[in-house]
Amino acid sequence: MADFSRDLGRGNNPWGEWPQQRQIWICRYGPGVEQPELAEKRAVVVVSRKRKRKLDLVTVVPLFKSKTGTPVRISLPPCPSKRFIREEMWARPDLVTSVSRRRLQRVSLRDEQGDIMGTFGASVAYSDWIALQTAMSRWLALSYLTMGNE
Repeated sequence: MADFSRDLGRGNNPWGEWPQQRQIWICRYGPGVEQPELAEKRAVVVVSRKRKRKLDLVTVVPLFKSKTGTPVRISLPPCPSKRFIREEMWARPDLVTSVSRRRLQRVSLRDEQGDIMGTFGASVAYSDWIALQTAMSRWLALSYLTMGNE
């Protein structure tokens, strides 16, 4: 597997900050993955809480610009960087996965020369978060654990 860690977090330091639930980050899924797994950089929603043990894993749900599969609509605030973030995105709860925290980086805002000016910090609205949690529990067949059904 190729070493891509040198490229991660260029311009920001994701290792010093733990991603919080509902936050939007960029995840580098590749390289070394095979179809149908995700293999490119993609915006994700963080769904896991910070673990007390030193597991550097973060559970995320990928975001898509187009409505495919079984998506949940996610509304985001306007972002100057349209490469990864749009005001309307689609979360795919069927593609929930855990990744190393080192694969995550903040959404970088760049000037015309490509220099990083800052980062875009956004969180999913609470109503969208509830819809995403419900869709994940249904997709993973865990709704009986959270809804009290037997």
